[in-house]
Amino acid sequence: MKSALLNSLTNFGNPIIEVMDANYENRGELYLYHDWSGTDVEWDAAMQTLKGLYTMWKRPVHIETRDSNTSKSKFVALDIAGEELLTTSTEFLELEFLPERIAFVG
Repeated sequence: MKSALLNSLTNFGNPIIEVMDANYENRGELYLYHDWSGTDVEWDAAMQTLKGLYTMWKRPVHIETRDSNTSKSKFVALDIAGEELLTTSTEFLELEFLPERIAFVG
C-alpha cells in the first residue's frame, strides 16, 4: 500500500516516458521507453499521444512499455506509422470539419 501511494506521487501519478532514440533504426523515427514502476500506460491516451507526436515529429513514433493486464507481464511496443493520418487533396476538400492543425506534404 505504501509503495503504491508513493508511486502515485512520483511525477504526479503520470507515467515516466524517456526518449531512447530520436533516429531509431537510422530512419529518423522516435523511440520512447515507459519506465514502468507500477503505473501502467492508459492505452487510449497513449495512442492519442502517439498521434500527436507523429503530427509534430512527421515520422513514425514507437513506445516500449510493459503490459501488466496479461497473465504474464511482458514488454510490448505501441507503434503508429502515421499513414492513417494522411489524406489526399480530394479527400481534404470533402472533409466535413477542418482539423485543428494541418501539415501539407509535397
